[in-house]
Parts: sequence; C-alpha cells; structure tokens
Amino acid sequence: MECLYVPELSNDTESLSVKGEELKHLWALRLKVGEMVMLSNGKGICSLSQLCKISKTEAEVKTKEILFDFGENQVKIVLGLGILD
Repeated sequence: MECLYVPELSNDTESLSVKGEELKHLWALRLKVGEMVMLSNGKGICSLSQLCKISKTEAEVKTKEILFDFGENQVKIVLGLGILD
C-alpha cells in the first residue's frame, strides 16, 4: 500500500482534502474511488483512508483507522564510534 505525506493529518481527522504534489502521486498510482491509501503526517500519526472523490484539482479521502507510530522500530539503537590514530 502506498503512503502519502499529508501534514494536516491529526488524531481526530475524519476526512481530508489532498492537493498539490501528493495529488500528482495519486494520479500516478492510478488509484480509483473506493481504494485504500495510507496517509502520514511525518510526526508519528498514520491513517488508513479510503479515496472518496478524485478530480484534477483535489482528492477527498475519508479516515477509516488512525495508527500511531506505525512501522517505527521500537528498539533503540546506539552507534559507538572509536577513532584510532
């Protein structure tokens, strides 16, 4: 499933309008009305959303499920680096 960046996404979002570059991605993916798409705000909130309407200027999506920290690695990684002369 493809994931689109939508900074307006929040944990109480019910529907969104997708415009600009992300709309171009929807067109390139040839998604049809009724198909599911993943949205992310880039700050840990993701949404499984259904495409309700698509036109040349905007697409309307309806949120089906909100996911927090989806796909994030829960293990903390520390990198140690030693420099030898």
